[in-house]
Amino acid sequence: MSSSTGNSSTTSQRPAPRFLDRVEDSAQITTGTKIQVWGGPETGKSHDAYENLPRPLIVVDSDVSAGLFNDDRFEGFKRLGPDTVPDLETLVAFLNEFTTDPRWYRSYKSLLIDSLTQFVDPKVAQLGIDNSSAAPAANVDELQGAARSRALAEQGRAQADWARIAKELTWLIRKVSALGVHVYVVAEERTQFVGNRPGEGEQGAKSSLSPKKFTHAFDLILQKTSRTDVVVKKTRYRKWGKDQRLAGFSARRDLSPILQGAEQKAAGLDGFDPATAGHEELMELLRTLGSDAKGGKIPLAEMRRYLAVATNNELAEPEVRRTIAEVKRAYAAADTRAA
Repeated sequence: MSSSTGNSSTTSQRPAPRFLDRVEDSAQITTGTKIQVWGGPETGKSHDAYENLPRPLIVVDSDVSAGLFNDDRFEGFKRLGPDTVPDLETLVAFLNEFTTDPRWYRSYKSLLIDSLTQFVDPKVAQLGIDNSSAAPAANVDELQGAARSRALAEQGRAQADWARIAKELTWLIRKVSALGVHVYVVAEERTQFVGNRPGEGEQGAKSSLSPKKFTHAFDLILQKTSRTDVVVKKTRYRKWGKDQRLAGFSARRDLSPILQGAEQKAAGLDGFDPATAGHEELMELLRTLGSDAKGGKIPLAEMRRYLAVATNNELAEPEVRRTIAEVKRAYAAADTRAA
């Protein structure tokens, strides 16, 4: 009798299931598109985003340009200004919160960062690792002895700090996308960096945010040379090729179908989300050389082994780069000698 009472008490105190009603079918799992658009001023980089990004939209407005798009031409959006997200470290903190709190990633379909350059350039200048900045940097080649050692150590620490932040930022961009949210990043092409702010005019080197930074995080990178002229710097989609020039570009016609999921990715790239630049470089090399089953250079069995490396995000970049060197020695170098 007492045993029965005890079981009844245990059953009544059992907590209600927390996970049963939250199971998702695989058909419900979606991945957001990761896009970077960069170029000079007045080329429509931000306009294309406000016009075409699916809503609800949250904007990290470091460029203080959201007010230009707050009218009847565009659907509404929510904004975090530079007073809330003033620097790169705070941007990383926000993205961490966004990807861990479902109140964020279940509430928005798109995230716009406008612009990443406003975050990256001041940080790079602060660390003194960019020649285009006005931050003081020692000319190591002119130093000797202890001074040279100190300068090298300082540069090493700065590079390590920058690498850590860049790695975390790219990982978070990929994580936002994995949660089904589109990520659209604006980057600016500038020519001068004065103190802690990028300047204007043709008075110096290009901005520290080149199109080569953070590239493996994105599915599509477009360089806008005017409002209607575009160079495709990188694409994982079938509709365009790398370095293809597009005249008469219209984001509503050409970019919106990608954001709506109507454009297919190239063969072998659907679901490919490389953890490092090395993973992406290996995949591009394999696609260029091809397998012998389709008239390429690499035997099919070896191609499968190499593809397993390119798609294994658990592998550290040095290990992936050893595979890149192996492929180049065995197949790319042989191809060069034959030519």
